[in-house]
Amino acid sequence: MAAKTFVCLGGYPDIKRSLLERGWEDVSGAGGAAEATLTWTCRTGDVDFSKLETPRLANHFQRISQLCTKVGLNSRLQESRGLCENDIDVFYPQTFHLVGHGEIDAFVNEYRLRKVEGVLKEWLQHVKAGRAPNETFHEDVVRIALEAARRNLANIDELLEEDENEAGVEGFSLSASEWSVLKEVDVDCPNKDIKELEVQKQSRLEQDRNRQQLKQAFAKQVTDLKRMATQLQEKAAKKQQEKLRKQALRQKLSNAVLRSRLPALTGTPSSPGAGTEPSGDAKKEEGTPRDSPGADTVSRRRFSPKGAFATPAAPPGPAEQEEEFTGPSGAELRAEVEKVMDAWQELCPQFRVNGSHNLWILKPAGRARGVGIFLSSNLDEILQTARTERETTTWICQKYVETPLLLDGRKHDLRQWVLITSWDPLTVWFWGECYVRIAADEYVLDDTNNMRHLTNNAVASNHPLFDKEDDHWRCMWDQAQYQDYLRKKFGHDAWKQKVRPAMQRAVLATLTSVQETMLESKAAASCFELVGYDFLVDAELGVWLLEVNTSPSMEYSTCITKRLVPEVLEDSLKVVLGDGPEDAPYGRFELLHRGARIHDASSAGPSYKAATAGLSVEGQRLRPPAPQSSVPGAKEIRESSQRLAERRAQELQALEKKKQQRKEKERQKVEQKQRLRSSLRNKVLGMKNRASSEAAPKANAEGGSEDQNQVQVAQPECSEDAGK
Repeated sequence: MAAKTFVCLGGYPDIKRSLLERGWEDVSGAGGAAEATLTWTCRTGDVDFSKLETPRLANHFQRISQLCTKVGLNSRLQESRGLCENDIDVFYPQTFHLVGHGEIDAFVNEYRLRKVEGVLKEWLQHVKAGRAPNETFHEDVVRIALEAARRNLANIDELLEEDENEAGVEGFSLSASEWSVLKEVDVDCPNKDIKELEVQKQSRLEQDRNRQQLKQAFAKQVTDLKRMATQLQEKAAKKQQEKLRKQALRQKLSNAVLRSRLPALTGTPSSPGAGTEPSGDAKKEEGTPRDSPGADTVSRRRFSPKGAFATPAAPPGPAEQEEEFTGPSGAELRAEVEKVMDAWQELCPQFRVNGSHNLWILKPAGRARGVGIFLSSNLDEILQTARTERETTTWICQKYVETPLLLDGRKHDLRQWVLITSWDPLTVWFWGECYVRIAADEYVLDDTNNMRHLTNNAVASNHPLFDKEDDHWRCMWDQAQYQDYLRKKFGHDAWKQKVRPAMQRAVLATLTSVQETMLESKAAASCFELVGYDFLVDAELGVWLLEVNTSPSMEYSTCITKRLVPEVLEDSLKVVLGDGPEDAPYGRFELLHRGARIHDASSAGPSYKAATAGLSVEGQRLRPPAPQSSVPGAKEIRESSQRLAERRAQELQALEKKKQQRKEKERQKVEQKQRLRSSLRNKVLGMKNRASSEAAPKANAEGGSEDQNQVQVAQPECSEDAGK
């Protein structure tokens, strides 16, 4: 039987020692490295996956970057929303890869939402603490934040069911004026004067003045139009009265002529007003004097305009003037804010850890060990960093957990080792002990120095007081010390009951999110991976995943890692090689999960692409029917032209006929007028001749003179009657 060989690159003296004790041969520097039974290296690039076949093994999967890089982990988790058993928002803080307009816009929107949340949280704390109004945020600021929070909590399903379908315009958003106020708010200085508030107040006052001026100008225009309407009515009434007066005068003259001729026709003497009754028109005219107010009233009703002039709007009074919206205040405002915040906390799993300072942690995507990481709550600084350093690296921007659990005033995180031996079926091993990494300085939100916020041992070791042998300044605890601290602080075994189970759920959720992608790795059946999960615990024992590390540090940085590192490496070999003792075949590793196979090896194999390679879609392309030709033939053109010509000729004939009929009517009217005038003239002349033959010479002379005058006066009336 040939000796087993191994290649170990990048350190790992414990792996070398353990394998040599098993009788393996180290060929790291020899020519047989390509055929080594086991390859253990720090870098994935050192493994030739194209030549890796069973029974050879390697400690990296080809596509492990999908899990163990900041960008890959974030992308896979975001893609798995709704697919994992647990929502990622319960263990993974809001994270954005600041590349592309879509992702940056989403971050800006989330940043503004967190600003709204922080203002309302801080204001409630001030009110509950009994601060005076001048020691906290201005109520206008609180009202703006409250309205934005309400929009954020709007139920999209209910909006879609409404008739107006307001879902297209509702939802969280901040107008330019709202954000111009909120971006000036400083939670550390809540009573700071907000210049934008005064600017907007003056703008509202100016708008109110402009509206009042417009109302006054409109009222003046209405008054002027009413006056003009009255003048037009009076003018129309005067014209009507003048017309009636002229008609009455002509009627009187005509009646006088007829009365003067009645004696001559009937043989009775004439006397003014004797034996005659005034005509109906005369009675009507006499019964309605020309200056009668009745005529004026009738004419006014007849010519009164309609619309705005008939019922003019009254000038706007003080009650109709638009008042500036103030909204709730005092106790009412507090009740509204508490109601909204309770609903927000129920819907948002990260509500309790977001805090109020809107602090974000930025990590360069391609670096490790805390290099380049910084904290910021300034939106402009974050966006400027993402833009200016785009050529060297991209940035992961993650919401900072502002309420961490503190160990004697210092922030901490947990490093947990996890071993993955298969992706199909998913097989995960959870090591029995983690260790605690602690920040060097006390936790303070107002100071963003990395010594207060970063717990990576590579950062803490740069502190001037760092001492890996000192209980405090080695900045590290083991699990037993941490478990005892939690028991004393919370009164129960919080580690076993809450923290450890939450860590295990997060591990399974992340591995499930990348399982399909990892199945596409070459030689996945010959690989395994030991990764380091970093978790943060908040003040209410919530567990939050920070990142996953491939080739986690195995240095003896303190006495704690000096004890733990050899054990976890030895146990990893026991699981992979299957040569552990019967009483502890896997050391301190416990099987966390072994799922069902996804792909049947007899059909599809471990590769998702291979499983779908034989699938195809068959069918025929559907094409629309060819449209009928729209080009007419020569016969159709001739027929169409002929129809158009005939219709045009008919239209011309109809027009000519109407024109002839109109001329004929006009000619008949003229002839009728002429006949009427001739008939009246003959009657008057005949009456004159008969009267002159019977009267005495003197009477004849007087009568002749009088007849002449009457004829001259009556002629206009006859002409007018003929026109009628």
